Amino acid sequence: MTAPSSDAGVKKPRLVIKKMVLENFKSYAGAQHVGPFHKSFSSVVGPNGSGKSNVIDAMLFVFGKRAKQLRLNKVSELIHNSTDFRNLEYARVEVHFHQIVDKEGEDFEAVPNSDFVIAREAYRNNTSKYFVDKKTSNFTDVTNLLKHHGVDLNNNRFLILQGEVEQISMMKPKAANPGDEGLLEYLEDIIGTNQYVEPIEQKSKALEELNEKRTGQVNRLKLVEKEKDVLDDARQEAEAFMAKERECLRHKTVAYQMYVKDARDNVAKIAESVAELEARLEEEKAKSTEYDKAVEELEVVVKEHAVKLNELKGELDRATKEFAEFERKDIKHREDLKNMKSRAKKLDEKVAKDTKKRDDMAKECEAIEKEVPELEAKKAELESRVEKEEATLDAMLESLKGEMAAIGAELERAQAALSPWEGKIADAKAAVDVAVTERDLLATEKEDAKRRFEEAKAGAEAAVALAKSKTEEIAHAESTLESERSRAAERREAEAVAKEQERRANEMTREIRGKLAQSKSAADQAKSQSVIVQSLMTAKSKGKIKGVLGRLGDLGAIDKKYDIAVSTACAALDYIVIETTADAQACVAHLRSNNLGVATFLILEKQRSLEGKMRQAKKTSAPASAPRLIDLIKPAEPRLEV
Repeated sequence: MTAPSSDAGVKKPRLVIKKMVLENFKSYAGAQHVGPFHKSFSSVVGPNGSGKSNVIDAMLFVFGKRAKQLRLNKVSELIHNSTDFRNLEYARVEVHFHQIVDKEGEDFEAVPNSDFVIAREAYRNNTSKYFVDKKTSNFTDVTNLLKHHGVDLNNNRFLILQGEVEQISMMKPKAANPGDEGLLEYLEDIIGTNQYVEPIEQKSKALEELNEKRTGQVNRLKLVEKEKDVLDDARQEAEAFMAKERECLRHKTVAYQMYVKDARDNVAKIAESVAELEARLEEEKAKSTEYDKAVEELEVVVKEHAVKLNELKGELDRATKEFAEFERKDIKHREDLKNMKSRAKKLDEKVAKDTKKRDDMAKECEAIEKEVPELEAKKAELESRVEKEEATLDAMLESLKGEMAAIGAELERAQAALSPWEGKIADAKAAVDVAVTERDLLATEKEDAKRRFEEAKAGAEAAVALAKSKTEEIAHAESTLESERSRAAERREAEAVAKEQERRANEMTREIRGKLAQSKSAADQAKSQSVIVQSLMTAKSKGKIKGVLGRLGDLGAIDKKYDIAVSTACAALDYIVIETTADAQACVAHLRSNNLGVATFLILEKQRSLEGKMRQAKKTSAPASAPRLIDLIKPAEPRLEV
């Protein structure tokens, strides 16, 4: 969340949230640091159960919202309560603010001495206190401080919740009635332009009055023009007649002179026209050669880009394999972390038991007291190792993000490299169109020259023979132009092929991006499912629940070449197989109490009714050339066939 910035173009300080500290608040036991936040942090997104509501409720709590507004009955319900942390006395949330000045790009400069912290504590007796920079404060002072820095607490627009986003999207573009509020009025109220509504209406009325005055003046002008036109008709007719007479005489004189000149210069003009045709024909041949070279160069470039695209595809496959390897390492580190926490918990239980037996074992009191500090030291050492392992895991994830970003950037560079050739292809097409136009002009000139030759009455026999010769040469030029037309068509086909190759390259790029997104989604889903299954199996081994057989996809085996087929045909491979309904209910309660999300269970006792149909299906033989998936799956236990 950021406070509104200053006017556009003037870089002034603005308020941003640096970080948040949540202590014993809702799902968080102990002090949990959330942040530091990016300077442009403006929204909280994530899958179900990721903690979005905890962060939003923490902000609302500090900004003075009551328990009812946080979907709670009492303030004390905000205090964390779990099996390991019961009867905590308070919950505390700190929001750290500071002012920054934006610079170019992602850089910014923090304003010295602008940091301040607003905190609020909730207690078991349903009371709460406010603090500003660790000094006791109250709701009014906190509200005034936030308003002073531009936080809109009057209209509650400092934080838009998920439901409010949907309400805003359903608003009408503009209010139908004066008392209603549409999206336009909502935005004007936020940015402050609603103050201009009344002046605009006043100016509109003034404009209407001026338009009425202008209309009256225009009507008067039209009446005067009509009167002038009535008087001017006779004069215009006389002047037009005289002008036509002069124009007619002038055209006749020019025509007679042109007839004489054409008769004298007709032969010479024909010769010049033929020479020009030959020169233009040579130019067209040269241009055609250049176009052929340009098309060949484009084909070479397209092939080079196709090779680069294949290389990028290979790099993407390698990156995907490395990502899967990192995921396996991540699961191993998390399992090691759970084992370390379990050992630490057992050590704590041992200390408690030794303390309880202290009264009955006086002789061993001193020895036990010596063991307690040693066990505490081991606990601290294990916690330190846990922190190191988590840091190693985070570093691995960060390095993987960099590689994936590099692959995306390389794909974008390949697309950018293809874009200049689109312009060159368009230029080549335009040049071909110009050549066709020039060819048409040449044909027109040829017809004109032939017409003049027929009109010339005073030509010599030599001129007639020369004209016939030139006519044959013109016919040859026409055939040459026809061949040029076919070559132009070939170039258009080459251009179409180049565009098709470009389209395929774009489709391949989109396909690669889709596979990458699908791989990420599948990895996230597999990771979440693995945590749920592991937790249930651990609870079963400890005797807390029973009847858990495992993930359906892990209870059978099939040849690797049929993996895709069985995954497509069976959408329930991630279901967790349970013996009875009571066992399933116990598993649901376990997941809910540990905030592990949701899972789908397949109850074995409910599937007994299908056993007869399964046996009947087994007896039905399938063609040897088309084996059935049901016959290829090998269950871990015979009773799991159903």
